Amino acid sequence: MKKYFMALLLLLATLPASASERLLLGVNTGVPARDDQRDITEKYKPLADYLSAVLKRPVKLEVSQSLSASERRLKKDAFDVFLGPPQVIAQAMKSANYVPVA
Repeated sequence: MKKYFMALLLLLATLPASASERLLLGVNTGVPARDDQRDITEKYKPLADYLSAVLKRPVKLEVSQSLSASERRLKKDAFDVFLGPPQVIAQAMKSANYVPVA
């Protein structure tokens, strides 16, 4: 797991953008009935903060409980990094040429 996380950090560090440009971290846990959006935000905010510190760029966290909303945003290439369930990743690979890292 640590190996994949380091690969993700390396990939993010090589994104062509200025140091002040914000990155967007999208999260969808895939279980909308069980998770409260505030709980998800609290859970993943430390990751966004950590990425901001390491990359020296602001990272905005966007949490969605709607699979279709996440798919639409992925099709628009809205996220720099996305954490989501396999079915959303698979659909994004087919319909939006999304390339998973890990």
